[in-house]
Amino acid sequence: MSLRIFSAGLKHSAVRETWPAFEEVFYAFDPRNVRTMSDDDLEALMSEKRIIHRLGYILSVRANAIAVGDIAEEEGNMGVWLTK
Repeated sequence: MSLRIFSAGLKHSAVRETWPAFEEVFYAFDPRNVRTMSDDDLEALMSEKRIIHRLGYILSVRANAIAVGDIAEEEGNMGVWLTK
């Protein structure tokens, strides 16, 4: 989900080039880990030279992880919700 959101507003080649670092700093986008990241954790990523420095995009990753986690808790898993 984050890849598509980032690609919608940024140069696709820049997103592709930095994506491995995004996966690393966001724990392979595991919602259980990302949703527990603090504001300080996310703000610290602004100094991570390997990723794109857009605070709104960085904050959106945690917001998406929270939403995905909430849906998964309510539905049993994200796949159930997506097939409705």
